[in-house]
Amino acid sequence: GLDKLVATGKPVIYLQSGDAEKGDIVGEAYQMEYFALEGKLILLENAKLSQGPNMFSGNRIAYDTQKEIVSAAVSEQGTQRVQVTIQPKQKSGSQ
Repeated sequence: GLDKLVATGKPVIYLQSGDAEKGDIVGEAYQMEYFALEGKLILLENAKLSQGPNMFSGNRIAYDTQKEIVSAAVSEQGTQRVQVTIQPKQKSGSQ
């Protein structure tokens, strides 16, 4: 089957329902590449990804849709800083 799906737009919006505690995952970028077999989503150009209060932005963000984790975020040409905002969890749990 088709493993790679590419979408372009200004922007492309990605929405994934998250659990009630963390909130929905919302992604936005001018180009997205989805690798179905790995469950990996790559957001390229003006990329933003947020889940509840946690927010990532940069030129390239790699997101694991199965584990619901951002695996990499890279800024443009390494000049810009990648913005990452992580809110601490209220309840204690193993990390």
